[in-house]
Amino acid sequence: DRMCLVIGFVAGMIRVGNVMNSEIYGKPTDLPWAFVFERVDQIPRHPTQLYEALSYFAIFVFIQIYWTRAKHIGKAAVFGWFFILVFTSRFFLEFTKEAQASFEIGWPIKMGQILSIPFVLAGLYFVLKSRKLEDTRSLSGHQKKRKNSKKS
Repeated sequence: DRMCLVIGFVAGMIRVGNVMNSEIYGKPTDLPWAFVFERVDQIPRHPTQLYEALSYFAIFVFIQIYWTRAKHIGKAAVFGWFFILVFTSRFFLEFTKEAQASFEIGWPIKMGQILSIPFVLAGLYFVLKSRKLEDTRSLSGHQKKRKNSKKS
């Protein structure tokens, strides 16, 4: 769980580096914030690396707030939320990216989206499992209190 507290920030910085290296660029667009990646071509494109960086920075902030404000966090809850948020954002941002491998051309969804699905499901599993553990802990704590009050 604690590793997830900083990974969002690190991932955002990596994507900023991708912008500087003209890597993982987006589809052509006429949007006013389009970038021209001169190493690639002279076509204005979606700055998908910045979209990802912003989403990872937002996830970093969310995870920080969740970690500091939640009163009871089940084991692996932060890990689960991290997976859900990162891979859901990646799934949707892939729609703005160029295909990174020739075999993806013509597919309705890209390989990055296909690979994101199991991680979102894994994240859901960890969040639900952490809630069950937390419910079990609070139930056992409640039962202990009832036993103690009966003894008095």
